[in-house]
Amino acid sequence: METKTERKHTPTPWRWVSWGERISIDAKENAGIATINPQGDADKGIPCRIDRANTDFIVRACNSHDDLLAALKESLDQIEYLRRQLTDRKRRFVAATTNRVVEIGLDALKKARG
Repeated sequence: METKTERKHTPTPWRWVSWGERISIDAKENAGIATINPQGDADKGIPCRIDRANTDFIVRACNSHDDLLAALKESLDQIEYLRRQLTDRKRRFVAATTNRVVEIGLDALKKARG
């Protein structure tokens, strides 16, 4: 049985292609990852602007996902490293000001990793 951690998505980079009234999200070696059903002028085969914007957002988010996770993890690691370098008095001050940032970052990593 496949678990959540074993599932793999189609490798990035992804792109979107408009074919008449349909918008397809494809990868280099895998066409048809997803199809967007447009709400544009179907009689003329034209997707509306919001469909194109949504498709562009999906593709940009997927293509930047791994880099953003790596950058966030590195940032959190650096905060933790800097905390350990401080004296006890300064550590309490820095902890008070960075705890929320670390909490937000850890929550985002958990959400992004599923």
